[in-house]
Amino acid sequence: MNIVYSDEIPSGEAIYDLYEQFGWNEFLKLSARQLHDTMRGSWYVASAYDGGRLIGTGRVVSDGVMTAFLCGLAVHPDYQKKGIGSELMKRLMQRCITRQLHMELFCSDPIVGYYERFGFEVFASGMKYRKEGQCPW
Repeated sequence: MNIVYSDEIPSGEAIYDLYEQFGWNEFLKLSARQLHDTMRGSWYVASAYDGGRLIGTGRVVSDGVMTAFLCGLAVHPDYQKKGIGSELMKRLMQRCITRQLHMELFCSDPIVGYYERFGFEVFASGMKYRKEGQCPW
């Protein structure tokens, strides 16, 4: 296993294949091209490859001045528990720290402890809009 880390944006197909491992494509309902566009629109992207295969990625969505949202951190199940996610987190965080951005993220309850190891703490309730395509008023 020869893991290579990169700041280059992965291909849409590679992102789609990785997200497929977590059922994210079913939830997001985005094409490979749209996923690639989300990466291109991010402030910063970090990825991990094994032999040219995307095995992990994460991104930062930010205004570049005040706030940074870390999102989309994913490591292929075959490569988890090998420090790859931690290295990606460190790269994402370091980029934000360099610019003195306030970092935030959303995660599900079972993985709160993982992010607490990096100095994050629970501070608010997250919410998502569930009425797709409908205006509430």
